Amino acid sequence: SAQISPPSPPYVYPVTWGPVMSPELQQVWEWRVALAYFLMGIGGMGLVLLAATDIRFRRKAAEGKPVYNGYRFAQALTALLSFALAGASLVSAAGKPATAGFAIYYYGLMNGRWESWMFLGAGFLGISILLALVYSAIWLGPKLGPLSAATKWFFSKSRGADIASYAFIALAIAFGVLSTFYGGILFSQTNISLWKNSMLPLLFPASGLSAAAAALMILASLIIKDVGEKERTIAFLSTVDLFAVASEAVLLGLYLYIGFVFARAFQSVEELLFGTWAFYFWLLVVTIGIAIPLLLELAMHKVNPKHYVWMVPLVFLLVLIGAFSLRYFAVIAAAYYYPPLSPLSPTQMQFPFGTRWGP
Repeated sequence: SAQISPPSPPYVYPVTWGPVMSPELQQVWEWRVALAYFLMGIGGMGLVLLAATDIRFRRKAAEGKPVYNGYRFAQALTALLSFALAGASLVSAAGKPATAGFAIYYYGLMNGRWESWMFLGAGFLGISILLALVYSAIWLGPKLGPLSAATKWFFSKSRGADIASYAFIALAIAFGVLSTFYGGILFSQTNISLWKNSMLPLLFPASGLSAAAAALMILASLIIKDVGEKERTIAFLSTVDLFAVASEAVLLGLYLYIGFVFARAFQSVEELLFGTWAFYFWLLVVTIGIAIPLLLELAMHKVNPKHYVWMVPLVFLLVLIGAFSLRYFAVIAAAYYYPPLSPLSPTQMQFPFGTRWGP
């Protein structure tokens, strides 16, 4: 369908990075934004799981040095790559790939935009990338060169001090959580009724935790050599994933209910459940992303661990499809009807590739 002209100021674009950003950085949010917050969920909650299960660093007692662990390095590297790709996707969606990231940081710092969730979120993402990089250095060992040398020096000088370990773990958990919550909070701060929903800042982290647990399960199945350790790790992550998917189902139901009874968000929710997006939403989010993974996770606690060889990849694939689809439909359903536009205004659908507003 043909593109439509944006409404008159101050709503030059119905969905923007915010009215404080320059017009060339204001675009409709589309699939790249959904991809960014999907990756941010994997990176943030992956970092949380890595740090939370690492209450103390694995270090050689006599030497006060960390024990290098390939699986934990893979966890940290997954978080690092997820954050980096999320940042790239977010900057790309801003419309000025070469300058958007700089503009967000520069504008926020120069104008004191500490209340801006776009600016704060960019900061959370940047710090999380640094923490994931340090975690990668800790677990990779001497192969990472100067950064690993600095890490070994720290452990040698601190004699593996627990205080330093716990402080680093606390930072990793805090910024992992913040970078995941940030997406839902940023959405809820817009003038889009579908997103002004108290469940969204909780729904995104639950979905992110599920996706991160599924990603770490597949890493465990591929990397851990000891059969007993592999089965214990997968069983633990499967339990985390089970509770995360169950929480996601409850929060999604509450999110849709609140949107359904809120007059301005009603049309968007109706399109999700019964209209334009209904088939894709029920298939990709509800069935593939929630219902089937729930059944598989329950089964994993009952079957012989030898079945993990096919169950883990299947859970991984289904959960990731559902997690991305959830964010994608949250983005495009809002494109169906935005207050303050009239319900009679023409709208342009974004499925499946995304669009731009304007001439």
